[in-house]
Order: sequence, then C-alpha cells, then structure tokens
Amino acid sequence: MTNILDNIYEGQIAPLYLFYGEEMFLIDEAIRAITDNIEPGGCNEWNRDIFSGESVSPAEVAAAASLSSFFGRRLVIVRNIPWLQANEKIKDDDPLLETAENIDKASKDYDLAPLAAYVADPNPDCCLIIIIKGSPDKRKSLFKAINKAGYAVEFNTPKGGERNIWLNKRFTAAGKSLRRDVIDYIGMVAGDNLSFLAMEADKLIYYCYDKSQITLADAQAVISQNSTTVVFALTDAVAEKNSVLALQMLRQLLQQEPRSEQKLLALLSTQFRNMLSVSDMRRHGYANNDISSKLALHPYVVEKCAAAGHSFAIAQLVKVLDILLAVDIAGKSGGGEWQDLIEVALLRICAFSGQHG
Repeated sequence: MTNILDNIYEGQIAPLYLFYGEEMFLIDEAIRAITDNIEPGGCNEWNRDIFSGESVSPAEVAAAASLSSFFGRRLVIVRNIPWLQANEKIKDDDPLLETAENIDKASKDYDLAPLAAYVADPNPDCCLIIIIKGSPDKRKSLFKAINKAGYAVEFNTPKGGERNIWLNKRFTAAGKSLRRDVIDYIGMVAGDNLSFLAMEADKLIYYCYDKSQITLADAQAVISQNSTTVVFALTDAVAEKNSVLALQMLRQLLQQEPRSEQKLLALLSTQFRNMLSVSDMRRHGYANNDISSKLALHPYVVEKCAAAGHSFAIAQLVKVLDILLAVDIAGKSGGGEWQDLIEVALLRICAFSGQHG
C-alpha cells in the first residue's frame, strides 16, 4: 500500500484503482490526492462522475469511464459497490464448491461483462476508482482482473509504529519536524481515530505556523487533553511530593467533571500499577521498548511511568496500591465521601514518595 500511495502523492496516477478496507479516512485522503492531481487548481465537473454502487450498473460505470475528453483527464468514482461481496451461501471450506462459476454467483444480478471488458483495457485518459467498505471476495474474477490491470489497495487503521510514521509524514509535508517523544505524546493523547488525530495534528501545525521545530511543550499546549493525560500530571505532582499542586489538580478535575471520583480512582490505580510493573522490569534490565511490547503499553506511557517511578521504591508502589484499594473499599461501603478519601490518600502518598530504602 505504501508504495502505491507514495506514487499517488507524487502525481503518478494509474487508470484503475480498487480501494477497500476499514479506514475510510485514508481512502478519502487518497481520493483527494488523485483529484488534486487530475484537477489542479479546482474542480472540473465536466470531467468527473461520482456514482453510488448501489444505484448504478457495471455497464454504466464502464460507459462513463470509456468517454473521451477534450478538457484533460477524466475521473470516475464509484462508492460502495456490491458486485464483489462474498456469497455467504458458499462455504469457504468446501473445495468442491470453489469454482469460478460458484464464486461469482453473488454477482448474478449484475451483468459484469461490460465492466470486465473495460478493466481488461482501461481508458488511459480516465482514472476509475472503485470503493468497497470492508473486504471484497478476492477469489472473484472481477477482483482478479482489476488487481491485474490496476491496483487493489487495502486501507486499514495504522497502529503503533505505522501510525507514528503516518503522523510524521503529515507534519513533514507541512514543513514541520518533531522528536519521537512528541509524536508518541500526540498518538497517546489523540488515540487511533485518524480523523481526530489528523484534526489535532492540523491544529498543532497552525499553532506553530512560524516555526519549523515542534516541541513537546507545543503539543501539550494545543492537543486536547483527556483524563489519562490529566492523571499523568497528577501523578507527576505526587512524585514530586507537591501535595498542594496535587490537591489543586484533583479539585480542578472534579470541578470540570463532577461525580467522576471513581473513574479518577481507577485511572490513578492503573497508573501506579503500570509504574510498579515498569519499575520492576527496569530493575531486571529491560529497556523501555521491550517493556512497551511486553506490557502492551504506549511508549509514551512507559516513559512517563519510568520517570515518575524514580521517586518510589518498589515497596512504596505496592503500598500506594494498598492505599488506593482501601479508598475504593471505603467509598463503596459508605466509609466517607469519595473526594475526601482520595485527597487523604494523595497526601499520604506525597508524604512517603521519594523516600527510598
């Protein structure tokens, strides 16, 4: 997928594409890149046809793509076609039924011959993009023909390192550079939703319009905060034995999100449990990358836990979890108000953090 997309963004547009997969945001981005290349400077509606696959026939698509143009290259986009969906009545594990005729039975209501003929010899003056949301049946003859004559590209949501590479390319295209810890922070805060991630990245690019290097401070100032990042800041204050700041942050958070004490307690417990696991693994010689992989934690989370863990001995982190468990029990059994119980717990933790040995 990467090489094909790189070619698209470099302006090398093929006459035939089949885009499919779960990540419609990436599919739409690829279509925009093709459209911008074919229609530089704006829209050319005379040379563009957009169809819904549910209301257009394969013959009509072939006819539209075959048209000649005197105004530049044509663009034909067909969304959500049903012609390549799997036939649920055919069992994949029965080799006797996996004939070309049976595999194509799902398309018996459509006359695919005109489109198959077009695909065998596509119009070089047109770019035909066929889109499927989800996965096609790759055994179908039409899929094989498209993949032979053009490009069938699967778009899945990138995770982990792939997501960071995608995000870094977005900043590079805007003339911005940033360190890996900044990329990790953005990915951790914004999550895996590419639409939201792109929006947050664009906000940061506009915020840093007059500078080429984006810093962690820039990202922290712009990227929308969530409960996890607030808990990071809260545990940092506790690790620094800054009880005043810790209580101030706790009260501010509860004021912004009333009746969230139990949710906050759960996040605090998770954070200190991660700190205990990270500290123990570092004590046994594991590097942060190995810890991230073994614990399935985001690299930024591991770095934050490792940094905050320096203020606590292993036995103290165990004690912290005991304190937070006692708060949970007391709160659920009517042993006090949730906020009061959490505040006392934070003060107790601040009192012994940093006292190693």
